[in-house]
Amino acid sequence: MTDAPKSRWSFSLKTLFVVVTVAGCLMLLLLPVANYVAWRGYHIKGSDLIASMDSRRPSTVSPREWEVVHFWIGVAFANVCFSPDHVSLAELKRFNNDLDSKLQGKVDLNTVDWIWERLASTGPQGAGYVERFMPQYRDELESAQSSRSPALWPATQKPDSTDSR
Repeated sequence: MTDAPKSRWSFSLKTLFVVVTVAGCLMLLLLPVANYVAWRGYHIKGSDLIASMDSRRPSTVSPREWEVVHFWIGVAFANVCFSPDHVSLAELKRFNNDLDSKLQGKVDLNTVDWIWERLASTGPQGAGYVERFMPQYRDELESAQSSRSPALWPATQKPDSTDSR
């Protein structure tokens, strides 16, 4: 009896089991990485949308006020959407789509208020962040707005730089 020629691709059951197990383990390791890569792409898009607001300062808002607004919105987005554990990929996609639509229209301080509210609605992380930090943002914005008032010192009188109050 002659032996049938062995196929070039014949595997033992043990080899097949090892290959399937290793492939399964690799997939389990790579799926979270792939999910994070997708999430990160949407995070970058959200950051870019926020950054695009810098050049859209309304004429009714001073440069200092807009600097405060832009700083706080950028920090809020970065902290609320810090990781996939803070905001899911699906919610980050929804946020970006909503923000992109909102930025198609007029951008003003109402838009900024909308962004704060929208960040709060991304989930518990967003709600907690907005509750904690929006009052600080409002205080800093109010301070910037009050600095639009006439100068504190007349042009001929400057504060004494040696005053140690």
